[in-house]
Amino acid sequence: MANHQVAYLWVPHFGAVVARQAGHGLGRRPLVLFDEQGRVLAVDPEALRAGVAEGMTEHQATARCPQAVFQAASRYPIWEAQTAFLGQVRRFTDRWQPAGLGNAYLDMDGTGMGNGLLSWCQSLAGEVRRLGWEPALGATGSKFGASVIGQVAGENTALLLVPQAQRSFLATQPVTFLPLDPDALTQLRYLGIRTLGQFARLPAAGVLTRFGTAGRTAQHWAQGLDDRPVVPPWEALEVSAQVEFETPLTDRERLLAALMRSAERLLTPLSERFQAVGRITLTVTRADRRIIPAGYTFSQPTAALGPVRLGLEAALARVAWEGQPAASVTLTFGGISDAPVRQLTLLDPAAPFGEETDVIADSRLQLPSSPSGVQGLKATLDRLAARFGSETFRIASLTDPDNLLPERRASWRSFDG
Repeated sequence: MANHQVAYLWVPHFGAVVARQAGHGLGRRPLVLFDEQGRVLAVDPEALRAGVAEGMTEHQATARCPQAVFQAASRYPIWEAQTAFLGQVRRFTDRWQPAGLGNAYLDMDGTGMGNGLLSWCQSLAGEVRRLGWEPALGATGSKFGASVIGQVAGENTALLLVPQAQRSFLATQPVTFLPLDPDALTQLRYLGIRTLGQFARLPAAGVLTRFGTAGRTAQHWAQGLDDRPVVPPWEALEVSAQVEFETPLTDRERLLAALMRSAERLLTPLSERFQAVGRITLTVTRADRRIIPAGYTFSQPTAALGPVRLGLEAALARVAWEGQPAASVTLTFGGISDAPVRQLTLLDPAAPFGEETDVIADSRLQLPSSPSGVQGLKATLDRLAARFGSETFRIASLTDPDNLLPERRASWRSFDG
């Protein structure tokens, strides 16, 4: 896999950029867009800095950024823009894979390394730029490495890294680039694990015990060991399960519960591999032996039980029951792909390049000058204290670190800003 080359192309804050281009009267307030399930689909930089993230409910988003403009994504031509974006991607490679709104992986095998590859990247970015967006592009020997490099690069920048150097580059980057769940990332923060390099060096058995198969997969990625291929949409996998009833079932709640049990069994291995499903297909056999199909397509691929349950409810509501109970149902998850890459929040400062990094970049390469973790935390607490009062927060302080009694080594003090 040493010569394998993958590019990650993305337009930062794609959904919000498209909405602002198409919408009028949005002003300068932060912008949050919701999908048809009432969950955050896209945010702009201001809302992201306030702590709003994709997948949140409207209540969660409002609590974090009450001053934002909240709109339904369907009001804007976001999906038409996504189609145009992928149309440009298809022109540059035969094998490509969507990775979310305004995001895509491209297989670059056979293009070679050097000036030819840099020219290829610049041409691709130029075509996307003609559509009115400022893309970023990262390229190296793995999908995870390319996605991290592309996010570090930032708008209007192409950053190319030879595959042999990706591990040293990844080692300096924040561990929050990994698609672990918030609880796992919180545990890592408490353990003092801040970078991918620190996580990569943890004992494999310990990672597996504490974080499960997903954690071990994430550790492989942090070590630069990501051999996932670019899978075009027409080659996406499917998984299925059949639910049969000894007595045909009329109770829709019981039917939904049975489907959710099957869905959870199918989703567990996908989640461990950080994969998501794009659509649900139900094949219902009624008691009169008629076969009725129904389906639901997610706006963004997901492996979370909440959105999947809503998708199943919507699919069941589209079945032509005509008073007949269900004798059996085949549940199929299709469009399986890598989970969409998530953007880092305000508390995820980017680390600088490592000393041993070997980089080929265009003349506009610039790295974001992010504050340190402590400065970022203080800035956040300052903002929240101004809003809720300084007495709301307490800071842990090592007042007597050498005390023989652990409970006396630290104490709480008020946050004074």
